[in-house]
Formats: sequence, structure tokens, C-alpha cells
Amino acid sequence: MKNNNIIFLVIIVFFLSAHKLHACSIFCAVKKGEVLAAGNEDWSDPFSKIWIRPASAGNYGSINLGHSDYQIQAAINEHGLFFDFAYIPKVEGKNNINKTRFDGNLFSEILDHCKTVNEALAYLKKHQYESSTNQILLADATGNSVIVNQDIILGRDGSNYQIITNFNACEINTGNYDCKRFQIIDEGLSNTDSISIPLFRQLLSRTHQEGTHPTQYSYIFDLKRGNIKLYSFHNYEDAISLNVQKELSKGYYIQNLKDLFPITFEEEYFRLHHKDSLKQSVLKEIRSKGVEKGLAYYSTYKKKYPKAGSYPFVLWDIGADLVMNTWSKETSGKPFDYWWHPQKYLHWETKDISVNNALAVFNQLEEDIKGDDLRQYIGVYEMKAFIYRLLDNRDKSKQYLKKTLNVATEETGNYHRAKYILDNFE
Repeated sequence: MKNNNIIFLVIIVFFLSAHKLHACSIFCAVKKGEVLAAGNEDWSDPFSKIWIRPASAGNYGSINLGHSDYQIQAAINEHGLFFDFAYIPKVEGKNNINKTRFDGNLFSEILDHCKTVNEALAYLKKHQYESSTNQILLADATGNSVIVNQDIILGRDGSNYQIITNFNACEINTGNYDCKRFQIIDEGLSNTDSISIPLFRQLLSRTHQEGTHPTQYSYIFDLKRGNIKLYSFHNYEDAISLNVQKELSKGYYIQNLKDLFPITFEEEYFRLHHKDSLKQSVLKEIRSKGVEKGLAYYSTYKKKYPKAGSYPFVLWDIGADLVMNTWSKETSGKPFDYWWHPQKYLHWETKDISVNNALAVFNQLEEDIKGDDLRQYIGVYEMKAFIYRLLDNRDKSKQYLKKTLNVATEETGNYHRAKYILDNFE
């Protein structure tokens, strides 16, 4: 049970530090009237998603790319404003001095309300950029772009392109970095008279990653025309073409990226042997046959393959996915950021059957743990408190919030979220 103790103590830390193994390559350029942006998303999660956030009152529509945690990694809105994130070592935070903390997801807000980089800068000059271990490339249809992290807001300074990989952009001008991917893209963009889809595809191919954290998907955005080229699992032969306006006209939807592409042996092999393959199979069973059938499937699988079935995140991830997917549907694709902004969820209630299914999953997990060390229940107690509140069972929610406080230490996010919600319980 020792491994379980450790995992449930750090279950939320896993989500907060998920970017640490990214090795993404992101770049944009403007030349001879063309404005293109592109990126390779390098990560271990092979269940990437695409979802549409249609325009609503006061909000622009957008197309979003991300992983199975329902967090936006890259996005483009209906006006051609684009962003993507890349992991960097922790920075000092000099760019956050004298700025206010934004009460929500800052870049989702920017995508909803800004047409250009200049409009986005009005937010960025006023509000703190929260992550100390990520930087972002922001570009628009006019050809303007900036790089943002907690240390700097960096414009192009006369160049016609910008690149981010996985070192602090503060080092670009000093040359104090060692990144072959950056050098390949830099050379490719500096030694050309024009930019094009074929050139960007070539640069993506030359900088893709394999191994345990391969390039899961790649994209090229034509920011002026709103056209998109998507590629799956560093296969640059098969491309999917989308148009932003056409996709937005379909309304909200969320889809696994892999379902858009023909099957390749390497990609299918990677998915089938990935630890989250069981999670995806159980979710499919729950959604098609009900939670009892899904849990029975999990139980049978666990008996047949004890090593895979004992992976402690499986049931927790399944229950959390059911909740996050419900939030995504009911908010037309807003990122699920309860971990950072629990105040936004104080008044969310739902009758979606998926939330009842999630409760059944966490009930099963609570029964399965049966550990001597109560700390391994932290993540389960907090999520059950969250779900009971969604279902308007206030007494049960308070009960599990108190249980969370009893087993979580004060330095954990679980403790602070539970205390905040209990203090603001209505």
C-alpha cells in the first residue's frame, strides 16, 4: 500500500505539474502577406482532444486542442488570435510584480474577448501570468506576436518570426541556451524568402519527438484565413484540413483527435500499451452500457491483468473525467480549472447522469482502498465532497470536506480548496 499512499498524496500535484515533461516546439511567422503559426505537442498522453467553443454573448468562438485533462494547450479564435504553451524551468516572476491575480483562466478569457495581440496585452500588463513553469506564444492575424512568461513579455524586435521551445525566452537574445529544436526552426525561418504550409510541415517533422513522450499531434494555423492543418502522432503524410468558421457553425462538440485520422500501427501500439488505455476502455463502457457494467469491466480486467488494474490513478481519473466532461458540455468547452480556481464552482449544480456515475466510481474507489494510512483517501474525499455539492446534497458535501481537512496536510492544495469551500459554504 506504500505506493498508493504516495500517489493519493500527490494526485493533485500531478495535474499541476503535468507540463514538466513537455518538449514542445512552437513558432509563428509573417512574410509576404502570409501569417502562419505551428506547433508540435510532445507529451505522454495519447488521448488528445479537439473541442469547439462556439461564440456566445460577449465571447468569441474558438477551436481548442488539448489532452485528456480538458486543459487548453493550443487554440485559435474566430479572429485569428492564437496561443500555445511550452514548459520551461521555474522562473523568478519579475514580470508579475505590481500586477493583480486574475480570478479565472487568464488565457481562456483573452481568447474569449480579444481579437489581437495588442488587445491581449491590455490583460497581460494588468494581470499576473500564473504559471512559473510555462511560457506562451501569442500571435494574431495581423502578424503581431509576443512571448510571455513570468519574467518577460518579449516582442519580435524587428524580426518576422518568433519561436519558443523549453528554455526561458529571456535567453534568446543572450544566446545562453542549448536547444537543437530551436536552432533548426530558427535556421529554417531565417533562410527563406517566403513561408508556406510545406515549409512549416517540414520544420515540424524535423523537430518532432519520439520515445516515451512523443509528438502526439501537430498543427499549422493560417491565422489570416482561419484554415487549420492537423497531424497525428508525428505522421506528416496524413493531414486533416479544417476551417475555423465552418467548425464554429457546428456548435459545441468535443472529439478524440485520433478519431479524425486513419489508423497507423505505431500510434495504435502506443495507445494500446499506454497506462490510460484501461481508463479509456472503462469510460467507453460506462457511457455506452452504464456505470455498473463499466465497473464490472474494470473489475474483470483487474483480475486478468493485476499490474495494469492496480494502477492507482485509474478509478480516480475515470471519476474525474466524468465530472470534467460534464463541465465542458454545460459550459460549451470552458477548461476545467477547479484545482486553481475553486471559487468558480461554488454555484455549479447539475443533474447530468455522468455526475451520478462519477459518484459511483468514487464510492467504489473508497471501498477498494482499505488502507491503514488515511492520507491515501485525500483525493477521493475531496472529489466526493465536490460531487455531493453538485448534486445539492449539502450535508454529505460538508461531511466529506471535513474528512478532507482531517487527512490532508496544510501544505496541500486539497486542504486549501476544502477549507475555502467549507468557509464559503452556503
